[in-house]
Amino acid sequence: MKHAVMNDENRTSNFTEPTVRITRARAKVLRPSNGLPPLYPSAEQDDRRVLRANSKRAASDNNKTAASSAACPQHKRRAVLKDVTNITCQSLYINCTNAATCQVVKMESRILNFLGFQLSVPTTKKFLRRFIQAAQVSYKVPSVELEFLANYLAELTLIEYSFLKFLPSLVAASAVLLARWTLDQSEHPWNPTLEHYTRYKTSELKTAVLQLQDLQLNTSRCVLNAIREKYKQPKFKCVSTLSSPKPVQSLF
Repeated sequence: MKHAVMNDENRTSNFTEPTVRITRARAKVLRPSNGLPPLYPSAEQDDRRVLRANSKRAASDNNKTAASSAACPQHKRRAVLKDVTNITCQSLYINCTNAATCQVVKMESRILNFLGFQLSVPTTKKFLRRFIQAAQVSYKVPSVELEFLANYLAELTLIEYSFLKFLPSLVAASAVLLARWTLDQSEHPWNPTLEHYTRYKTSELKTAVLQLQDLQLNTSRCVLNAIREKYKQPKFKCVSTLSSPKPVQSLF
């Protein structure tokens, strides 16, 4: 009896992990005694096999990598210089954002005082306002047509390159002289008051006035008519249609 039990234990232990194919006859003999091992491997056995295979594969890959790196020449790595400008810009941006509003206003006032508030070059329009006021002194009632006509003549010079050689103040004075002559030829358009405020004599305005009259008469047949169409409207007294019947050369 004892030998039979030992034989059963040995037979059962031999089939825990079968290494040979189990036939139908052998399975029929072992099934009543519950000694038949499972036909398929368990999940734990599958995991063990996968881990064992992966570990062997990883070891072989490491050996190949080590061998290839030893065979190839090793390149020296260069030191990478950080972008110092980017760091500086970020620090400046942080400092600027942290500045108080009063500090910004104070610095702006210091810059303006240093520059004398001269932030831009004076244009013809700036001189024209002052010269028109001086020209209106000789009129009992301010002439609106004089103002529109002088502005029209001054704007015509914006599309003509030849007027870049003249100072803005000289162009404004020439526009006032030609506008006064276009509206009234009974007297000389230049008087001591205008000469005082503009600081130009009639002889100094001759070249600019003659070229300005050519623009007024459109002797070059310029196709840029936007300014002429603008001042042809009734709200501008249609000053672009005016012209002096007498030539302006008689003034010089």
